[in-house]
Formats: sequence, C-alpha cells, structure tokens
Amino acid sequence: PTVAPSAAAKPAHETVPPPAALAKAEGAVKTVASRDAIPLTGPRVDGKAGDLMIDNGTAVVVVTQEGRIADFGLRDGRDELSWLNPTLSVGLTALDAPVLKLAAEGEKALRLERAVAGKPLVLVSFLWLEGATLRVETVARSTGEDPALAVTLGERLSWGNVPTWMDGHGYV
Repeated sequence: PTVAPSAAAKPAHETVPPPAALAKAEGAVKTVASRDAIPLTGPRVDGKAGDLMIDNGTAVVVVTQEGRIADFGLRDGRDELSWLNPTLSVGLTALDAPVLKLAAEGEKALRLERAVAGKPLVLVSFLWLEGATLRVETVARSTGEDPALAVTLGERLSWGNVPTWMDGHGYV
C-alpha cells in the first residue's frame, strides 16, 4: 500500500498568531529610503535606508534590519531612544538571537522573528503604534520537545542620557 505524503509542518515561528490587540494598530509601515526620511530630530536618529518604519501621524518608530528598535518619538520631535531590543535570558545571561525575518504584519504593524542561539526557541515580537504609544508584544515559542525550558522574557534598552530606574531595584 502507498501512503499519501503529509504536509510538512510549519516552522514554530510561523505558527505564532498576531495578538488580538493588533486590531488597534494605527499608521502605515514604510521602508526607510534615507535617514532624512525619518520625521524625527536629534543626534540619536539611527535609522538608515532599508530599515522599517511605522508612522501614524502622531508618533514614529523605526526598526533596523538587525532587529533593534532604534528610533521612537512624537512625529517631528526629538528621538531620545538609543535602542530597545526584545530579548530573553537564561539566568542573568542574555542569549544571542539573530533575526530570521523582519516584515510588515498587515499594513500597520511589524513582525520580528528571531532564532535563539543554542536553545530550541524562537522569539517573535509584534510592534505597533496606538496614538503616541509604542506597543511591543513578544512571545517565546519552543521548537523542541522539552516543555521545561526556563527563560526570562523582556527587553533591554538604552534611553537617552537618563539612567533607567526599576521600582524595587534602583538604577539598572
């Protein structure tokens, strides 16, 4: 007897659905043509040609091809964000997570997919604007059979020349 070939399973990162809150996304995803095309001011505007930008008329966010949120601010205002990077850690060690894919999710949001070096995981982040608010939602999805992999999900950031304060911890 013959057996019909089964459809290949999708990679884990492709099975992560967008969050329901993405329905509130505003603006349009654009490819940055040049640094001058980013409607932000100041020395921290780091976006470059080929990066992706969401502009909703109120705020602007730019994500580099390397997966780093490099610019964010009110449209035509100063960019004081140095960078924000969704990441995960095992213990206190941040894991390397090279970009698999950065693309528009619909017309108003971005989807950033990363492989996690040395671990059976993928990291999928969705970014969108609601008014002047940047929303970032990140999911870690296992690509292996071990259900007990323990990691910490979060963001690493650098915001201008102001120290970052974490309640209960102090400056970080």
